[in-house]
Amino acid sequence: MMNKIWYILLLAFLAACSSPAEQGNVQKVISSVQEKYAPDHREALFRVTSEKRGDEVILKGETNLPDAKFELMNTLGDNGVKTVDSIEVLPQKQLGDRNWALVNLSVANIRSNPRHSAELATQALLGTPVRVLKKHGGWYYIQTPDNYLGWVDSWGIYRENEAGMNQWRNAKRVIFTADYGLIRTQPDETSQPVSDVVMGNILVQTGTKGKYAEVSFPDGRKGFLPQAELRNFTEWENNVKPDREGICKLAHLFVGRPYLWGGTSPKAMDCSGFVKTVYFNFGIILARDASLMVRHGKPVTLKNAKPGDLLFFGYHGKNGPRVTHTGLYLGNMNIEHSAGRVRLSSLDSTKSNYFTYAPGYMVGMRDVIDSVDTNGIVSVKNHPWY
Repeated sequence: MMNKIWYILLLAFLAACSSPAEQGNVQKVISSVQEKYAPDHREALFRVTSEKRGDEVILKGETNLPDAKFELMNTLGDNGVKTVDSIEVLPQKQLGDRNWALVNLSVANIRSNPRHSAELATQALLGTPVRVLKKHGGWYYIQTPDNYLGWVDSWGIYRENEAGMNQWRNAKRVIFTADYGLIRTQPDETSQPVSDVVMGNILVQTGTKGKYAEVSFPDGRKGFLPQAELRNFTEWENNVKPDREGICKLAHLFVGRPYLWGGTSPKAMDCSGFVKTVYFNFGIILARDASLMVRHGKPVTLKNAKPGDLLFFGYHGKNGPRVTHTGLYLGNMNIEHSAGRVRLSSLDSTKSNYFTYAPGYMVGMRDVIDSVDTNGIVSVKNHPWY
């Protein structure tokens, strides 16, 4: 009798265990879908695991890609796999309809994890529209217009629903075009500041008073800025163009600014943050990291490169070049990049400012000016979030 009971228990146990072959096939499908829809975790979220229980496969995880989940479920179903769906499609339901937001600080810090001690992954400027995907304590997991993902604290953004975003899009928006400024409580230079502002900040104009414009933050705070430091946002996005001479001229303004890992503003910037900041002020949104930027644009060589093209540095690994640094080409073998600080360097070994890491370190160049509105190089005017 005991042997019979043991035999039944053994069969039940074996039935509950996964077949390595079947489990491996499920994992292959998950990996295939992930490679197709979310090849880089910095720009898309597809985190799914599987667990075999009896004759069913339980799928757990989260994604911000409904199409990826749909393909995964269909593919497994077509192959006769019985699934239990425990995959959450973001935004989280608990967010309600307020799953959009506008950056509410001159520069908001976006981190790799929901804590202030975590790595600074990137930054976003005042008035940047972002998608809110989930909440953890006082932190929100967001996606910026360049698709980058990260965590921002609740003070950094003001959440909106779709109606609020449309109201913002239809408002009289202005973009701050000076280098740095202060929004003040009254239309004079001696009144109390409300906030600082940096080049590229976007606000809503609610009135004028003499030479000053009254502007409003996403959270409703108001203050005054000189009208000479602002430009109508719609006029700006429709007319600004990335000309090569202008890009190099603006880049020179940032010489000497401090290097900051994750920095993406005129205050301080890393190498790709410097390039992004320059191009954004010409109405172009580039990918966030150098290793992402290099995937987009028209390949060029140093021989036929033009001012404004991007240089990429790194090393050659087993799976091809690994990009770790980027900068702007200025022409005549001169470059500008953020390394310790924003600096001017030369690729000419006879020059005193020779970039000593250049030999064997440069792995490619890209022309982005002639590739606007292709994958990874999007104009602000054609980005649906703006």
